[in-house]
Amino acid sequence: MEVIHLASNTNLKVLDLRDCRNLGDEALRAISKLPKLKALRLDGSDITDMGLLHLRHGVIHSLVSLSIRGCKRLTDKCILGLFDGSYPKVLQELDLSNLPNLSDNAILFLAKCRVPIVELRMRQCPLVGDTSVMALASMQVDEDRCHGSGLRLMDLLNCGGITPLAIRWLKRPYFPRLKWLGVTGNVNRDMVDALARSRPFLHVSCHGEELGLDPWDNSDGLYMHDYEELDELEQWLPEGDYESDDEMAEAVLCNAISECRFLNFLRADV
Repeated sequence: MEVIHLASNTNLKVLDLRDCRNLGDEALRAISKLPKLKALRLDGSDITDMGLLHLRHGVIHSLVSLSIRGCKRLTDKCILGLFDGSYPKVLQELDLSNLPNLSDNAILFLAKCRVPIVELRMRQCPLVGDTSVMALASMQVDEDRCHGSGLRLMDLLNCGGITPLAIRWLKRPYFPRLKWLGVTGNVNRDMVDALARSRPFLHVSCHGEELGLDPWDNSDGLYMHDYEELDELEQWLPEGDYESDDEMAEAVLCNAISECRFLNFLRADV
């Protein structure tokens, strides 16, 4: 009830409701009507996929930052509910960390919608893996058509499905503006160190600290460096039968589609 009264203040721009464990779907109905809201944090609340549907019809179009970290009842359908049929042009920061039921399917849909995210946090998501990295690496969100060009921060710390294969999609020319990367778990540390050396403007974290961009850094972060010789990272990459990264991405994604993983998700009722 207190949140509903708070939401009557239509001039609110920042609403931090982290760890309000009794916060449910009805509160989201009121929050969705805040026309000037820019930042919304719902970490650890009791909201559901259906509750997030309220945001799609209102406040999602004004939000710059949204965090649903640790909302354990959310599934892949929360992403479909937020972005299906809408295009949030100003959303730049999205925190999906610690969602045990969030999988690659949700990130595939996010990439398909070309949401222009700058900071994407997915740490501690056991069902997120290599396919998500490939989808994000391949998405194009602006006119210069750089692969994965929007992302400047990506946190994959302790994502259960990340393997050394994902490192292939973190090397150039993918994610040309990426400045912060969180990764650990099943990834070979030598590969991570080689990645950091091959991209000197990329801060790679393996120790679990929260990542953050420098608020005084207004550069677009675009860094492209051409090397004629094989870089050090290549020696650590897994060998395969694909002639190019694009061929590998196409093969993996087509396999997922053939197994109906993504198509069944899209066809499911919200």
